[in-house]
Amino acid sequence: TADYVKGLAQFGTIRTCSRWLNAVSLELPKGRGPGALSQLPFATAVIPVRAARRGVPSGAEPAARRSAPNQDYGPSFEQLNLLAVPLLHARGLRGAGVRIAIMDTGFNWPDYRAFAHLRVVAERDFINDDDDVTDEVNAPVSGDEIAIQQAGHGTRILGLLAGNDPGQLIGVAPEAEYLLAKVEDLARELPIEEDRWIAGIEWADSLGADVASVSLGYTDFDDGTGYVYGDLDGRTTLTAQAAQIAVSRGMVVVVSAGNEGNKLWHYITTPADAQDVIAVGAVHVQSAAIASFSSRGPSADGRIKPDIVAPGQFVYSVDGARATVPGTFAAEQYVRFNGTSASAPL
Repeated sequence: TADYVKGLAQFGTIRTCSRWLNAVSLELPKGRGPGALSQLPFATAVIPVRAARRGVPSGAEPAARRSAPNQDYGPSFEQLNLLAVPLLHARGLRGAGVRIAIMDTGFNWPDYRAFAHLRVVAERDFINDDDDVTDEVNAPVSGDEIAIQQAGHGTRILGLLAGNDPGQLIGVAPEAEYLLAKVEDLARELPIEEDRWIAGIEWADSLGADVASVSLGYTDFDDGTGYVYGDLDGRTTLTAQAAQIAVSRGMVVVVSAGNEGNKLWHYITTPADAQDVIAVGAVHVQSAAIASFSSRGPSADGRIKPDIVAPGQFVYSVDGARATVPGTFAAEQYVRFNGTSASAPL
């Protein structure tokens, strides 16, 4: 309730409020412990941000090609054909009537011809608390976003889903409606990222999202804290809890498995560990072999994860940078890139 939030604000800075978790994320001043909070009559529990020091955890055949009518997909044909998407498009299934939420670093969609048709229902920047999801010069929290190409990653992900530039790039669902949530600060990785993730998916649910495509995952943070493999049981991390609630409310939540397969971590990242999300690993566009970087399973409690694989190596999409001349389209540059970030939207 508003009174509870007001009471908590006397102790520190309110980060976000979660309706689903019936919780407030509160940042206390340095040197002030959480003891007083536990005495509040409305406080069921006071839970510090998890700060485990990470240790080192213990320790394909190509898919059959499908023939399909070769429409004007350009270089994007291979990645779609591997999933038989052209056959679905030929039947008129191009996303119409589906509302898709994408949670990412931002979206420079007005700068690309491939998005001239795009049906954006709503946009929200959860980093800077405004409705501009493109790269800004003087963003209050993330600073000069153009210099670091803050929205480049999210724009490429949007291209895989919604692109519509015949002869170059056709997305999986170019006729869908889109909700664009900017939740990931590219310059730094801190626990507040998960707060924004939760705020973003609750926002998407409030606007009737049918599907959430999330190419984000968390294991460790820049302050030296994070998770250990045992935390990835689908019940421990806050993003996994929120993702599971979203599924229970009828949303299809598709999450990248992570790019840790050839690193010390090795395993999936959260919230890919949530039980009923669709966690997606990566295969090469041309060989369909599982990518070495694609995070492996199982979850910490022994469930099979990832749930499925999709193209995530040598994938083709828009470049993602802002146009050099304001008010004009970008140079229509297209790029190849790798990551389970690409697998989730496809």
